[in-house]
Amino acid sequence: MTVSRLARLAIIFVLLLTAVAMDAIAPGGAKAASPDADAVVAGVVKAYGGKDAIAAVKSVHAKGGITAVMRDDKGTYTRYLERDKKLRVETKYARSSELRILDGEQGWRGEDKTSMQKVVSFQYQAMLYQYKQLELPYGLSAGQYKVRLAGEGLVKGKHAYILALDSREGPPMDVYVDSKDFTILKVVGYFNAEGKQLDLSVEFGDYRKTGGTLLPFRAANYSGGNLIGETVIKDCKVNQKMDASLFKP
Repeated sequence: MTVSRLARLAIIFVLLLTAVAMDAIAPGGAKAASPDADAVVAGVVKAYGGKDAIAAVKSVHAKGGITAVMRDDKGTYTRYLERDKKLRVETKYARSSELRILDGEQGWRGEDKTSMQKVVSFQYQAMLYQYKQLELPYGLSAGQYKVRLAGEGLVKGKHAYILALDSREGPPMDVYVDSKDFTILKVVGYFNAEGKQLDLSVEFGDYRKTGGTLLPFRAANYSGGNLIGETVIKDCKVNQKMDASLFKP
């Protein structure tokens, strides 16, 4: 075999290796770059109907069922949410009940209105976190958070971009955003409770278009990675007038 023939074969071999390497990076050629944090936030806002549609939903009244895994109990779930930072959650199980109320900078908790006690520190932060996770599309669209892209991950087999969020109030949060449709799959809040680090998380699903935006009709709640309860919404209405007394103890 001549030298020129060997040289031509060597060139062909190198080109084949290059093509194989490029295919290994991504189908069709170059590896697709991950979007930056601003692009992911823009994707979320668009997925939920756009900034105006998100802002137009000022209150949500939701009713359904709840399963408490750790206490092996089931019951009813009722939620009233109103912007800004107003939340009332009523859970009534077969063997117990609970009422939580958030009104701006104050929160209360008890079995019913006759037993309400003011919450402080971690308990208030947990209540504020519950409000913020439900209002995340609005909070992101309104620029309420300092946001950075913290990597990528999986939620129940779905690929997600992870946004790390910080604000002047409430716990820091990691938000897992579906890389295909930009819905929020999971939120993790990080707390310091009596000197111990604790994380509370929720996985959202069964999104339905309601009042011009998307709302989740299923939520699974975790503490330290352990499933503690699941809520399934059966009826949800937006922008109903809510009496101010709902958010008072």
